[in-house]
Amino acid sequence: MADFTYIPSFSSQLVERPKKLKVQFGDGYQQRAQDGINTNLKRWRLNFNGLTTADADAIQAFLEGKDGRTNFTWDDPDGNTVTVICEDWNKVFATTASRNMIMTFEEVVT
Repeated sequence: MADFTYIPSFSSQLVERPKKLKVQFGDGYQQRAQDGINTNLKRWRLNFNGLTTADADAIQAFLEGKDGRTNFTWDDPDGNTVTVICEDWNKVFATTASRNMIMTFEEVVT
Protein backbone atom coordinates (compact mmCIF):
# COMPACT_ATOMS: atom_id res chain seq x y z
CA MET A 1 0.00 0.00 0.00
CA ALA A 2 1.19 3.51 -0.80
CA ASP A 3 2.42 5.86 1.93
CA PHE A 4 0.40 8.83 0.62
CA THR A 5 -3.23 7.77 0.17
CA TYR A 6 -5.10 11.02 -0.54
CA ILE A 7 -6.78 11.21 -3.95
CA PRO A 8 -6.25 14.40 -5.99
CA SER A 9 -8.95 16.31 -7.85
CA PHE A 10 -9.55 15.67 -11.55
CA SER A 11 -7.84 18.94 -12.50
CA SER A 12 -4.41 17.43 -11.76
CA GLN A 13 -1.83 17.16 -14.54
CA LEU A 14 0.88 14.76 -15.64
CA VAL A 15 3.91 16.62 -16.99
CA GLU A 16 6.67 14.88 -18.93
CA ARG A 17 9.94 16.39 -20.10
CA PRO A 18 12.56 13.81 -21.07
CA LYS A 19 16.13 14.69 -20.09
CA LYS A 20 18.37 15.22 -23.07
CA LEU A 21 21.72 16.65 -24.01
CA LYS A 22 21.50 19.22 -26.77
CA VAL A 23 24.23 20.83 -28.83
CA GLN A 24 23.52 23.88 -30.99
CA PHE A 25 25.89 24.41 -33.92
CA GLY A 26 26.55 27.74 -35.60
CA ASP A 27 24.73 26.87 -38.82
CA GLY A 28 21.45 26.23 -36.95
CA TYR A 29 21.93 22.46 -36.80
CA GLN A 30 21.07 20.80 -33.48
CA GLN A 31 22.06 17.41 -32.17
CA ARG A 32 20.24 15.71 -29.26
CA ALA A 33 21.03 12.62 -27.22
CA GLN A 34 19.52 10.80 -24.25
CA ASP A 35 20.90 12.06 -20.90
CA GLY A 36 21.31 9.07 -18.59
CA ILE A 37 19.37 5.86 -18.06
CA ASN A 38 16.07 7.11 -16.59
CA THR A 39 15.38 9.99 -18.92
CA ASN A 40 11.61 10.33 -18.66
CA LEU A 41 10.69 10.48 -14.99
CA LYS A 42 7.18 11.78 -14.49
CA ARG A 43 5.93 14.87 -12.65
CA TRP A 44 2.40 15.37 -11.41
CA ARG A 45 0.93 18.77 -10.60
CA LEU A 46 -1.74 17.83 -8.12
CA ASN A 47 -4.74 19.78 -6.89
CA PHE A 48 -6.70 18.77 -3.83
CA ASN A 49 -9.84 20.91 -3.80
CA GLY A 50 -12.50 21.19 -1.10
CA LEU A 51 -10.51 19.58 1.70
CA THR A 52 -11.65 19.82 5.27
CA THR A 53 -9.30 21.72 7.54
CA ALA A 54 -8.37 18.43 9.23
CA ASP A 55 -7.49 16.71 5.93
CA ALA A 56 -5.48 19.71 4.72
CA ASP A 57 -3.59 19.79 8.02
CA ALA A 58 -2.91 16.03 7.79
CA ILE A 59 -1.52 16.36 4.24
CA GLN A 60 0.59 19.33 5.30
CA ALA A 61 1.96 17.41 8.31
CA PHE A 62 2.80 14.41 6.09
CA LEU A 63 4.69 16.59 3.60
CA GLU A 64 6.45 18.55 6.34
CA GLY A 65 7.55 15.23 7.84
CA LYS A 66 9.17 14.29 4.53
CA ASP A 67 10.92 17.70 4.53
CA GLY A 68 11.10 17.89 0.73
CA ARG A 69 13.94 15.37 0.66
CA THR A 70 12.56 12.01 1.75
CA ASN A 71 10.78 9.95 -0.89
CA PHE A 72 7.50 8.10 -0.41
CA THR A 73 5.14 5.96 -2.45
CA TRP A 74 1.91 7.11 -4.04
CA ASP A 75 -0.67 5.56 -6.38
CA ASP A 76 -0.87 7.72 -9.51
CA PRO A 77 -4.20 8.31 -11.32
CA ASP A 78 -3.49 5.30 -13.57
CA GLY A 79 -3.23 3.04 -10.51
CA ASN A 80 0.56 2.58 -10.61
CA THR A 81 2.46 2.77 -7.33
CA VAL A 82 5.38 5.15 -7.87
CA THR A 83 8.14 6.49 -5.65
CA VAL A 84 8.02 10.27 -5.53
CA ILE A 85 9.34 13.31 -3.74
CA CYS A 86 7.49 16.55 -3.03
CA GLU A 87 9.70 19.60 -2.66
CA ASP A 88 6.98 22.26 -2.48
CA TRP A 89 3.29 22.61 -1.75
CA ASN A 90 0.74 25.36 -1.19
CA LYS A 91 -2.29 25.53 1.06
CA VAL A 92 -5.10 27.78 -0.16
CA PHE A 93 -7.67 29.02 2.36
CA ALA A 94 -10.71 28.74 0.09
CA THR A 95 -13.40 29.39 2.73
CA THR A 96 -13.50 29.41 6.50
CA ALA A 97 -14.06 25.62 6.51
CA SER A 98 -12.54 24.55 3.19
CA ARG A 99 -8.94 24.29 2.00
CA ASN A 100 -7.29 23.56 -1.33
CA MET A 101 -3.77 22.23 -1.69
CA ILE A 102 -1.49 22.34 -4.70
CA MET A 103 1.71 20.32 -4.93
CA THR A 104 4.12 18.71 -7.37
CA PHE A 105 5.17 15.07 -7.06
CA GLU A 106 8.34 14.12 -8.94
CA GLU A 107 9.14 10.48 -9.66
CA VAL A 108 12.49 9.31 -8.29
CA VAL A 109 14.55 6.18 -8.80
CA THR A 110 15.72 4.42 -5.66
